[in-house]
Amino acid sequence: GFVKYQFFAYKKENHYGINVAVGDINNNGKSEIIVSPKKGGGNLIKIFDKQGFLIKSLNIFSNDFDEGINVAIMNVE
Repeated sequence: GFVKYQFFAYKKENHYGINVAVGDINNNGKSEIIVSPKKGGGNLIKIFDKQGFLIKSLNIFSNDFDEGINVAIMNVE
C-alpha cells in the first residue's frame, strides 16, 4: 500500500493528539473524516473530505473548554 493523501488536521505543532472517525455523515455516498482534539488541544471539531479539504469546523463547547472531545459515527437508517 501507499499513501494517497496526507494533511494536517490541526497545526503541525499540535502535540496533544486527535481523535478520528470516518463515515458518511451527510448521506452522499462518500465518507467524511471527522477529527477532534484530545485534552489540551482546544475544542474545535473539523470535518474533511477524503482528500483532506476542510468541509466544516464546529465549536460545540465554550471557548475555554479544553478537556478533549471524542467523536464516533454510526448509521441510523
